[in-house]
Amino acid sequence: MRDLHSSPSTDEGNGNPAPGTTRAGTSRASPPLHVAVDNPPEPPQDGARPPSRLLVEHQAAVLEAIVELTDHENLHTGLLALVGDLQKRFRCDRVAVGLHHQDRGMDVAAISQQSRFDARSAEVRLLADAMVEACEQDAVIHFPSTHHDLQIMDAHRALSAGQGQAEICTVPLFHGGRKVGALLLERTTTQLWSAQTVELFRQIAAMAAPLVAFRQQAERPLAAAVANAFRHAAVALFGRRHLAIKGCAALLLAGLLCAHLLPVTHKVTANGDLVPIERRVITAPIMGYIDEVNVRPGERVSQGDVMLRLDTRDLELERTKWENEIQTTDTEFRSAMAAYDRKTMAVTQARQRQARAQLDLIAKQIDRAAIAAPADGIVMSGDLSQALGAPVELGETLLEIAPDRGYEIHLLVDEKDIAYVSPGQAGTFALAAAPGEGLPFTVETIAPIAEAKDGSNLFRVKTRLTREAPGLRPGQTGVGKVAVGEASLLWVWTHRFVDWFRLQFWKVSG
Repeated sequence: MRDLHSSPSTDEGNGNPAPGTTRAGTSRASPPLHVAVDNPPEPPQDGARPPSRLLVEHQAAVLEAIVELTDHENLHTGLLALVGDLQKRFRCDRVAVGLHHQDRGMDVAAISQQSRFDARSAEVRLLADAMVEACEQDAVIHFPSTHHDLQIMDAHRALSAGQGQAEICTVPLFHGGRKVGALLLERTTTQLWSAQTVELFRQIAAMAAPLVAFRQQAERPLAAAVANAFRHAAVALFGRRHLAIKGCAALLLAGLLCAHLLPVTHKVTANGDLVPIERRVITAPIMGYIDEVNVRPGERVSQGDVMLRLDTRDLELERTKWENEIQTTDTEFRSAMAAYDRKTMAVTQARQRQARAQLDLIAKQIDRAAIAAPADGIVMSGDLSQALGAPVELGETLLEIAPDRGYEIHLLVDEKDIAYVSPGQAGTFALAAAPGEGLPFTVETIAPIAEAKDGSNLFRVKTRLTREAPGLRPGQTGVGKVAVGEASLLWVWTHRFVDWFRLQFWKVSG
């Protein structure tokens, strides 16, 4: 598109804006810039005016034309006022404005001194063809003209046919690189418009084009506005600009679509540890002091192995005491029997039975002082190697043993995922010490009460191993995955965020 504000050429002419004309069709109360007369005289040539005065008059003409366009409620009345003002100002026989539409091309929107006209008439179509001719060449067409021999003026010749000395000047209206319409001025004269006047037409068109485009867009019907928005979105989406970004976006959309359509196994992941199914607690059988410790936590023991001994010296002394008591009662019994003292004999026998019972009790306590493993297993807790000589109370816990009778896995499942977990579901547990070897398990029970840990509420899920591996030890940790059902890959990726967003929205929605 050529610059509409380019400097005027040096062509001379005689047709210039009349200094004595006023705006047509306006109701403004402010005084006009020019005095209106019914039959204004022919203006002097541009060369007869000083350049400063000519510049002021041109600027005033542009402003007056723009005011006529904007000082009305809608675009149609504004265009009627504009063409009426231009007709009087430049003494034209006819001034017309056309608007370009993407779907139906150029339409004549306003003709001076004609509030209504038939858009399908031959004369109106000739006006539209002349406007299209100027817009397609992206140039001002001044017909007749000897300085633009390369321009195509077939439509202008057809429009001027049969009108004698007809002069036509058509100026295209462009805004933002887009065709808005065209302005056509027509008169019958023997003197052509000067280059300065044609340049003034360009200036008026340059100022009017964005205003016409904005008002045309603002006054569109809602359906047209929506259709235009979709059209621009389609052009932006499927056009040739930013192909790299559009390609990445297309790949992203394709990936999301595939993720939405691709079903996968939804798995709940949780940390857990290996727990023996059975635990044996070893307590102190008697009161005493630790005398000997043979095992430590983590060591494997066999059934019958002596794990620790308690000090039995006090029991030995007690046993000696009751042995002496038995001997004493035996002597007393014999003396009473020799004296035929039945009463003494009965008391002595009772004392003797009591002493033997106490002696048997002390013997059993001495035997229990040597604490043996009740079954094969691993010592889980009770490091007493540093507690030699320490006193222990009757029933005090000394050791814990995990028999070799199977293991179970306790998973700590987050409260956000516990709703998906139910008994009977299968999963796999990977130990931290052997992440490549998965241990299959089955969910058995779910604790009804959550445990607070590290700022989260966790539910303990007990599972049973369906296949054990050698070398398992109680307390080993790892990560378990429970297969809870089928879902799309996109849902698996986004359901945690969607649930969080729904909860936050519910909180703020009241």
